[in-house]
Amino acid sequence: MITDDLKIFDEKEIESPTVTTGALNGGLPLEVMQQIPCTIGFSYVRVETNGDVKACCVSPFTIGEIRTKDFDEVWNSSEYNTWRAKFLNIHKRKFHLHDAEFSFCQICPHIPQNIEFSNFLLKPESEKK
Repeated sequence: MITDDLKIFDEKEIESPTVTTGALNGGLPLEVMQQIPCTIGFSYVRVETNGDVKACCVSPFTIGEIRTKDFDEVWNSSEYNTWRAKFLNIHKRKFHLHDAEFSFCQICPHIPQNIEFSNFLLKPESEKK
């Protein structure tokens, strides 16, 4: 279990489950965004044309590069795992709300996926398919 204080959201609680913008652009209530972790680093990766690897499509941070390293090496690197751990606790620490370096989270287009993945992780093993 990733945390004890997550809330499972019903799609009815969210105006549009196909939100394409984050709280900053009014696409999702900030309260919802503040209650879910960022799990995108476990299910998504962005490889840019120059070989830079980013954990998120809106993040300016390059976590690794595949010009000189294998993808598996970057995916399983300590840098990537550190990023995952930090963003998995975003809803607790709320650093994206007070640290300008991480304000890109407020335009996150992956909130519906984060909600879906978080809800999946909270299900009992017997209900996971």
